[in-house]
Amino acid sequence: MEGEFLRDIGKLIRLRYLSLKGTHCFSELPRGIGNLKRLQTLDLRMNEEFPVQLPNVICKMEMLMYLYLPMVCDSKTKLSDACEVNSGSNPPVIIASEHLRSLSVSRPEIIDFYLLAYLISTCVHISELSLTCSIGEFLPACQFPYQIIFMSLGETELSTDPMPTLGKLPNLKILELQKAFIGEEFHCSTEGFPELNSLKHISISTVKHWIIDKSSMPKLRHLEIIDCKSLEMVPVGLMFITTLEELKIELMPKAFKDRLWEGDQFNKIKHVVSFQNCY
Repeated sequence: MEGEFLRDIGKLIRLRYLSLKGTHCFSELPRGIGNLKRLQTLDLRMNEEFPVQLPNVICKMEMLMYLYLPMVCDSKTKLSDACEVNSGSNPPVIIASEHLRSLSVSRPEIIDFYLLAYLISTCVHISELSLTCSIGEFLPACQFPYQIIFMSLGETELSTDPMPTLGKLPNLKILELQKAFIGEEFHCSTEGFPELNSLKHISISTVKHWIIDKSSMPKLRHLEIIDCKSLEMVPVGLMFITTLEELKIELMPKAFKDRLWEGDQFNKIKHVVSFQNCY
């Protein structure tokens, strides 16, 4: 079955969606996969216990819009944006497809900072970016495509506050942070996040203080705080975000929830229309 699939996959020239997520029957993908020029979605998140060698032909997929990279690649994998195998190239990264709109990168261990920076800088047209990997140091705002509207950071274990950088992305509308930061304070600067509509903080266990400056996140409508057990209180700056309609609190200490309804604390959120699990 494996050999037959490997031999024939390049014949599926009309294929638009291919997912190998969770599989572990391939040690090497065939170069014939480069014939799938109409492919729009390619999910290569295969079983992390089995490294896979990727052919250097992905950039031939001219219609590719959604790309999900594997957690572990074989050491022989060489992907260059010039689509030429170059055994001396380092870092050996990816793609200059003008159709690529969504990029998801997952790794079980830390990813090299310069490798990640190069990867993102070559994907200049993406509007969605998901990183599930430890990166330690965050990239500067200039490294991200300006048109990004969705970003998810999971298990990135950032040592510095990412909010000042993320706040400079002019079109960011949805931001999800899960185990993304190991510091004690978030700071959302004045005039940061000009287009942000939805923000989720999940399992960021080290953050105690969250500062939101006036004029930050002027369009925020939906906020979730989930399992951030060290956070002492909701930020004062919420009272200035008059657009906030929904507040969801989950897996937070009872003392945190109780404080929400006390005098000065309640003044921060009294304009919110909908509350979920806040009692």
